[in-house]
Amino acid sequence: MKNIIKNKWTYMLAITLLVVTACSDDIEDLKLEPAESKTALLSGTWALTSVIQTDEDAVRKGFPEFVLREDITSLFDFTDLVLTLNADGTYSVTAGNSPNIVGSTSGTYSLDNQEFPSQILFEGGRTIDIGTYEGLSEGVLTLKFVRYQRNSEGEITNAFLSYEYKFERQ
Repeated sequence: MKNIIKNKWTYMLAITLLVVTACSDDIEDLKLEPAESKTALLSGTWALTSVIQTDEDAVRKGFPEFVLREDITSLFDFTDLVLTLNADGTYSVTAGNSPNIVGSTSGTYSLDNQEFPSQILFEGGRTIDIGTYEGLSEGVLTLKFVRYQRNSEGEITNAFLSYEYKFERQ
């Protein structure tokens, strides 16, 4: 029995040494590039490609997936919308026949965090969440706007609808 245990430990040690020595050259060659600034990635001209509406109340109640989300892109001709975010903190919106999701046609914007922003705050307009960073470096921007219910005192109670806006860099 002791020989079996000794052999197990010998095999485990040999495998560990093999893995460490086999990977050591790869580790030395690994060079990490600095991460591209999320703020810099947001700058540019973005054309809206799709809008998905989510019934947040149905999500809370556990309704089936097919009733939770609806693609409403063609209902209001959203694809006319073009959003330009300039590096100097200014923006412009060309809405065409689509609803202006920002609320104004131009002005200044700020980010809630310069390193890892989660919201874009448009002067004289809305605050819109950055939905995800996924795809941002490939030229896809996802923004999310949530509509909330208010009680009789004007306090926010629950989210009832959300909109996911997908843009492509022009």
